[in-house]
Amino acid sequence: MQTITALTRTGNEYTLTIALTPRRSRGSVEELPAAVADILRAVGQLRSRNDADPGSTTFDAAADLLEHIAGTWDQQDDQTRQHALALALSLIL
Repeated sequence: MQTITALTRTGNEYTLTIALTPRRSRGSVEELPAAVADILRAVGQLRSRNDADPGSTTFDAAADLLEHIAGTWDQQDDQTRQHALALALSLIL
């Protein structure tokens, strides 16, 4: 942790504590979490469905949502992750 101390013109002193959490860098070769792999597999299956299917608009919307969540996995809370995984697993053929 690092700290920064700021002194204002009026004499007030503020100390900011900075805690850094390392994130996986873009382009990293680290393996994706299993849940993300499952979500991306569901996205692939949803995208490969026949466009003549009446539910294709719904499937496309679900694929877009799941793809966004998988891409921002590190920024999602646990509840969102659990719901996304449950949705993905229910849609996998």
